[in-house]
Amino acid sequence: MPNRWRLEASAWLALAALLALLVPLFLCMPLTVDVAFYDLCGRHVLRAGALERDVLLLQLPGMPWALAGVRALLGKSAGAVRATDLAVVAGVVALLLLWLRAAGVGRAGRAWLALPLFALYLTTTEWCHAQPDTWMLLPALAALHLRRRQVEDATRDAASRTVFGRGVLEGLCWGAGCLIKPYVVVPGALAWLAAAALAGRAPDGRRRLARSAAGVLAGGLLVGAVWLGALAVTGGWAVYWHNWSTFSREFYSMAPPVASRARDVFFRLAPWGLLHVPALLIASASLIRAARGRAAGDAALPLLGAFYLGWFVQAVLLQGQFPYHVLPAALLALALIAAWSGATRRRWVPAALVGFGVVAVAVQPSCQPARLALWGRCWREGGSAELKNRLTLDGAYHFAPDWVELEDVAAYLRSQEVGDGEVIGYNLSTTHLLTLLDVEPPGRFLYPSTMSNIFRSHRATIARELRASAARFAVTDLRESGADPPGWPYSEPVVFRAGRYAVHRVGGE
Repeated sequence: MPNRWRLEASAWLALAALLALLVPLFLCMPLTVDVAFYDLCGRHVLRAGALERDVLLLQLPGMPWALAGVRALLGKSAGAVRATDLAVVAGVVALLLLWLRAAGVGRAGRAWLALPLFALYLTTTEWCHAQPDTWMLLPALAALHLRRRQVEDATRDAASRTVFGRGVLEGLCWGAGCLIKPYVVVPGALAWLAAAALAGRAPDGRRRLARSAAGVLAGGLLVGAVWLGALAVTGGWAVYWHNWSTFSREFYSMAPPVASRARDVFFRLAPWGLLHVPALLIASASLIRAARGRAAGDAALPLLGAFYLGWFVQAVLLQGQFPYHVLPAALLALALIAAWSGATRRRWVPAALVGFGVVAVAVQPSCQPARLALWGRCWREGGSAELKNRLTLDGAYHFAPDWVELEDVAAYLRSQEVGDGEVIGYNLSTTHLLTLLDVEPPGRFLYPSTMSNIFRSHRATIARELRASAARFAVTDLRESGADPPGWPYSEPVVFRAGRYAVHRVGGE
């Protein structure tokens, strides 16, 4: 017992050291243009704007609503979003560790497994942070815990008085995940099939499943009703569905071929993606066991296996394989391997996973000595523009901003006393200007340059709406557009220049 206590205590000390090293760097990193988009949508909600009517938003509003809540409670700083993101990830890790306890992993093993779970997230690029895929994992895991409890109660023939009520709570959790991204339906459905196989043969199992399913459906419909009601109240009902029918085909046609997406699941977050090889084998075996009706103490492993496999499938078949698409699947793969070790009493597996995590972290660009040396500056400077440039891990993308030059542009525009609707951030990286200035965009098309490339059949509409807006300035990024781009707004007179950014006066002034 003393040895186990020392082993567990050393794990928590190691985790504290890891967090002390990586969290300051994490909190000072820049946010990506995706987060800027959701943030602008959230700010519009706080200003009583009709989100779906005023912004071209094809996604469901869960992420904008969440960021609106962050802004209302914690303020407008980038640090507030990053702190919330860290809290979400901590919640995900906590739920995974609770699952490992149910799977038979001991206290010391769970403590040590917290290290690779946190390390995986904290060493990724900013493109993975504060993204919908990780945030929807939190309510989905909460729903999965409730589903496991229902299965265990059924197999133990426990009292069924709370079956419907727990089902409603579970449905609310699945609904919350769907409101962020509907793809969570796939892992949820597979987990439900596994649960039905586990609990359906128990005494009174089918009746319990029916009552539970009714509760889940009621909870999910309640979340859907909240969204549809918000659409009706804000006047966005007809506009949203019109936008969906008009723009969605071109938007979703951008996804790469399935073979490319399957490859990216394994290699996008190298070497963490290698965990999918054993995880897929474990998940397949767990589904076979669920199909045979193996219940009792075996519920934790097949349920997590089904959930992981569903997440892997939706990541490959339904999404575009950006790093944030595959990150939750990697977290689940790690947890599933650990759960298998608990169910099969292979006590060496947690140590192997921790060792793998150490190697994986050592090769990450985020953990190179030159970057770790910025730790002290994070405490002194916070998220300064120059420090953001040094901390960025997303420089391979053309839309990673130069934050120093962008701050110079923001200072110039402040001197011009710009207000809502008066600044067009034409290219992707210039979208951050709207959050820096805390102003509303001049129309429904955020980052118009990219939208013009995605929605090619609507280029004329985008240009016409922008030119008819009340905008006084358009800011372009010559790194993204090239040295001598043609057409509007590049043809408008340049009144200020900061490195790669040009401020054009528009609107006939």
